[in-house]
Amino acid sequence: MTVALVTMRRDYFPDYKEYRDSIDPKLIDFLQLFDIQVVLIPNHFANFEAIVNHISCDIVILSGGGSVNENDTESLDRIHIENYLIDHAIRNNKKVFGICRGMQAILKYFKNPMKSIENHVRLRHNLIDQNGQVVTNVNSYHNNGFNNISDREIDVLYRAPDNTIECIKHSKYNIMGVMWHPEREENFKEFDINLFKGFLQ
Repeated sequence: MTVALVTMRRDYFPDYKEYRDSIDPKLIDFLQLFDIQVVLIPNHFANFEAIVNHISCDIVILSGGGSVNENDTESLDRIHIENYLIDHAIRNNKKVFGICRGMQAILKYFKNPMKSIENHVRLRHNLIDQNGQVVTNVNSYHNNGFNNISDREIDVLYRAPDNTIECIKHSKYNIMGVMWHPEREENFKEFDINLFKGFLQ
């Protein structure tokens, strides 16, 4: 069985004056297709560090929901956790898979410039491979994205029709990211299953 450390989104509820960490259960359902045991990581560094130091994991999943915003106090704890997990995975030769915000976190970790983009929220678009061929159609839920990669060790596998980057893979480390949400499909797509299965191998 494969063990995955999975990050959670953080939201603020003003009526209760509290932050809450959460995860879409469908992401857990998707990971269980691959016999993955999920360990959820809170956005609280003291608890998180204890978990990471006591659990041997095979892969880190940087989940989606929200955007990487270093000027947003609400997001800082999560950014800190994501960066720590990427460091941990690289040091210990573990895999990292980022979904939407998770891919943003990966590319920001490697100092790639992120920009605000339009027409990528609650829409669908084609996915285009390196040969310019449409390979599938994916969902889209992000306001920020990337047009270019400054790190030469990161390969762009797929783009959207507007040329924004949709999928990346690091050539040196076991790191991959997608900007769409495989878990948000009504029925999990064969393309997503095969893509993730190939990454796990």
